[in-house]
Amino acid sequence: MFHKLFRKMGMILCTIGAVLLLCPYLVGFYLDYEKDKVIESFDVSVNQESGKISDSEKKTIEMSREKDALYMKMKAYNERIYGEKQSGIKNSASFEILPEELESIGDEPVGYVEIPSIDVKLPLYIGTTEEHLAKGAAILSNTSMPVGGENTNCVIAAHRGYYSSKYFKDIEQVKKGDTVLVTNLWETRSYTVTGFDIINPQDENKIRIQEGRELVTLLTCHPYQSNGKFRYLVFCEPESTEKTCVYMKQILKIYPLS
Repeated sequence: MFHKLFRKMGMILCTIGAVLLLCPYLVGFYLDYEKDKVIESFDVSVNQESGKISDSEKKTIEMSREKDALYMKMKAYNERIYGEKQSGIKNSASFEILPEELESIGDEPVGYVEIPSIDVKLPLYIGTTEEHLAKGAAILSNTSMPVGGENTNCVIAAHRGYYSSKYFKDIEQVKKGDTVLVTNLWETRSYTVTGFDIINPQDENKIRIQEGRELVTLLTCHPYQSNGKFRYLVFCEPESTEKTCVYMKQILKIYPLS
């Protein structure tokens, strides 16, 4: 009798152990599924609003107007924080707060970021709250919205792996010249990786807007599994800008300045 009881207890303990071992992988699988579903839903929604898939012409026009108004709000926000020299950056909590003029967005995604070289595609939210970082990547509040333009730096943060889901786990495999794609509600903007840096978490100067430039900066913890000891940055510039710089360097080699 005791033998059978010990056998049953042993099987129960083995089952519990197996579940505990598999739990991170099951959570990671679920997170990947949810991220893909959000991105797919976002793409469908954008297509509906642009008139590619619509229930009625009237609905499409109304939604397009709302979208255009949001675009103008994002542009105005970018100009405001540049003019104020990003004075809203005070501490880590400054990156979590949803800007007042964009409160209508709430917890909805505003697009997604894609890094083909490491096979990553993450929904994009505004504000680096725990909830947003669990669901995908997040734009640091008090940095630029992902609509591009001069005097902007859209800083996008993600976990260095979350459960068994990758997020920005393989960020160090990204190389100069790799492409980073940022899809917003209106378009997909293409960027080229131009540089890297490792900073202290308090060194916010490296993620500020740089005069006359359009930047996207990817940010994550470093080293891997270090509990956020440092931050790893990937700097990206519009593809056209990078190509123009290369072209100009070639011209200067042929016709050096006197």
